[in-house]
Amino acid sequence: MAYSDKPVILVVEDSRVLAKVIEQRLSPFFRVEMAYDGEEATRVLESNTFSAVVLDLVLPKMDGFEVLHRLRNLGKQIPVVIATAKPRQVVEPDVAGLGVEAILSKPLDFGLLTDMLQQAIAKSTIMKVEEAEINKATGKKYPFRIARKCCFICGYEQVPVFLPIKEGFNEDWNRGSFPQYHSRNGYEDWDMLKTMVMVCPYCFFASADPSDFADNKDASYPYSEESKKILARSISIRKRLVPEALDVDPRFDHPHRDRDTVVISLVLAEKCSNGLILAGKPGAYCQAGIYTTLQGALNTWASEKFYREGLVSFENQLKHKDTPRRVLVQTYFFCIVLNMQLNRTIVGRDIMRKVEELYADARYEEISEEEREWLMRINMVWKNGCGSGVPRDIV
Repeated sequence: MAYSDKPVILVVEDSRVLAKVIEQRLSPFFRVEMAYDGEEATRVLESNTFSAVVLDLVLPKMDGFEVLHRLRNLGKQIPVVIATAKPRQVVEPDVAGLGVEAILSKPLDFGLLTDMLQQAIAKSTIMKVEEAEINKATGKKYPFRIARKCCFICGYEQVPVFLPIKEGFNEDWNRGSFPQYHSRNGYEDWDMLKTMVMVCPYCFFASADPSDFADNKDASYPYSEESKKILARSISIRKRLVPEALDVDPRFDHPHRDRDTVVISLVLAEKCSNGLILAGKPGAYCQAGIYTTLQGALNTWASEKFYREGLVSFENQLKHKDTPRRVLVQTYFFCIVLNMQLNRTIVGRDIMRKVEELYADARYEEISEEEREWLMRINMVWKNGCGSGVPRDIV
């Protein structure tokens, strides 16, 4: 095989000695690139395409778990093989549902590692994410890719996931309670909010979090079995929320969903969040609040009602002592916005002070990129207000 034809893999390993050994042993089969800490790995993964990743978990600056979460949040379904000195049984619960192909123990068996990578790359090629087609009439591309995931609840393997291509659009949070998306030159118009919520068209489980769906049918359910039973029992309730529901409803496969389908998606996701709250999923109250807020943005005649309901969910999230900081900053953003929408600016100021206290002792390098984005949005909306306060019809 010519060098240029070899699959390109990224090895993330802080020991430069071990990294060199891995590179030497894998180079007959792959083109190998290296990253020596979590932040470097994240930067490289954001700007480059790889066929697979070999990931250590104990890394400087950002650990492997955070790298894996960031990778999946980017919408990249690259096969990942974990190489770690930690016991497998300790690692498995923390990576469940994140599409890890294998967990290999150190010292590494390089024959097994090579086989695992080759199998994962072959499977990924077969199930490769479909690039968005070019519009033959205009010659433009759509600013998203289409992937298929598996529903944890009913096992349906063709759940449509519309993954945004970052270079294809601009994201504008100046309006406050919801973003506006503007496609860039060379790309067709598309509002990401239409497809933000993934819906299983068979059992109508819905969520905007890709990790709430499996990469394959063998992936283990990441939350409590009790919550899975609750969600499974409520399939009939969710089906009643979808008018004239078919066994497999094609409306949720369409990237240009109409207004009614968007509203139904948000309602379904809000209902499913109740099961995830019972499952103890970190940030589930925040998710529920976002879906309610977006319903308010769509239903302008009853926006105040939805905004007040959304605030209750966000306030419930803030009551949880173990809420991760990345969820807290997102929750604070919506608390500020909704209080401003409801003309409660004084309350908004109090929340701004809490945000400042949350990050008072944090060093810049400790703040993840996701958190920085939410902090930027908080500063932007506080500076600019919430526009006219009149929600735009996103569809």
